[in-house]
Amino acid sequence: MNKNYKFNLLVVSVFCISFLFFACSSANKSIYNNDFQLTSQRAFSRDSSYSILVPQGWFYSFDNDCNCSDIFLVRQDLNASLSNLQINYKTNSDFDLIKNKLLDYSKIMKEAELKNKLIEIGKPEFFNIGNIQCAAYQYYNNESLPVRTVLYKFDNRYFELNAYITEDGLKNKIIPADLYNAQNTILGTLKSNRLFK
Repeated sequence: MNKNYKFNLLVVSVFCISFLFFACSSANKSIYNNDFQLTSQRAFSRDSSYSILVPQGWFYSFDNDCNCSDIFLVRQDLNASLSNLQINYKTNSDFDLIKNKLLDYSKIMKEAELKNKLIEIGKPEFFNIGNIQCAAYQYYNNESLPVRTVLYKFDNRYFELNAYITEDGLKNKIIPADLYNAQNTILGTLKSNRLFK
């Protein structure tokens, strides 16, 4: 009886430790992959201070509507896009300390764009890609199409990377998870071009 009790206690302990290890390690991983195939072409920000690799089947373009994106990538069939822009958030704190405030700030800006009609999809997500800490949330835009925004800090600045899909893209069966995979993947290719940080 004593041996069975010790064995059961050992099994429960190993299970609990494994569960805690899995829970802690998975908290740092996104629910979406970051293994999208990339080209060797780099897209440079408007001020050329940083760059990312362009995903396979995508091209680098300029955001002519508002000239507000640092980097603007478009899928070759024109049915999805990725827009990276700097956020003017007045602090230089560690990302982990302000990630929730940064999420709130981003959502307020989106609400203003959407005329106070921000409809979120699910809960925010917190994860790391390499050494970059990220916070992400999803919502519907004015056309009721899904958008995913990833907030992160890089080179002592805050950014948001937005993933958009068109109505034709959904009709043509572009899977949002594939778009979000490309979104996560390019974050892992960020490279600073500054000589002095």
